[in-house]
Amino acid sequence: KSKLRNISEKNKQIICVPCYKDNLRTLEIIAKKELNKENIICSNETISFLINKAAGDRNYLLNELNKIKLFSKNNKTISNDQIKKLLYSPEDEDAEQLVNDCLNGNTQIIKKYIAQSHNNNINYILILRVLSRKIEKLISLLELKNQLSIDKIISTAKPPIFWKDIPLIKTQLKNWNINELKKIILEINNIEIECKESYDNATMIFLNFLSSIRNKVSNYS
Repeated sequence: KSKLRNISEKNKQIICVPCYKDNLRTLEIIAKKELNKENIICSNETISFLINKAAGDRNYLLNELNKIKLFSKNNKTISNDQIKKLLYSPEDEDAEQLVNDCLNGNTQIIKKYIAQSHNNNINYILILRVLSRKIEKLISLLELKNQLSIDKIISTAKPPIFWKDIPLIKTQLKNWNINELKKIILEINNIEIECKESYDNATMIFLNFLSSIRNKVSNYS
């Protein structure tokens, strides 16, 4: 019903370009479409793994799908274990672990990470991307908290939550509320800009940000 949209649709000299962030649903559609084009058969668990790994990044998802297409030239049925081995990245796994420790207020782990991070080789962009995706997922789950129990929220989540992540998600749902998480989303955008503008101090800026999240968990819980 937007007047601006109506004008744009009727005027042949105006081009309308949609600019919106992909969500879990759009990424799922992309993944299934690309795999179906190649007649590649995989489980819903594999689709969920790919979407979670992409962390809202369509280009990243497409790159991972291209790896799968090349791998499946002679075998169109791929197991979830095969996919995980194919796309395994120690850096991604470390980022996931750090983000979960941060959101769960695991003080000792975060302190150890900070103490060991003496150089500027931290891939803060990757970690911020994983953190943003985790928080957006938590927000979508917390929106159901007034209607369902935490166990029910987790069991009916789409895409499904991996069984090994369930205890972590339960703790995070108990530790956080939607308003606090939305504030962190805004902070993530600002921190990324600040790190890029102050490259020499990026590591310290980023680590201070992680510490602030850890402290929020302690204060809130």
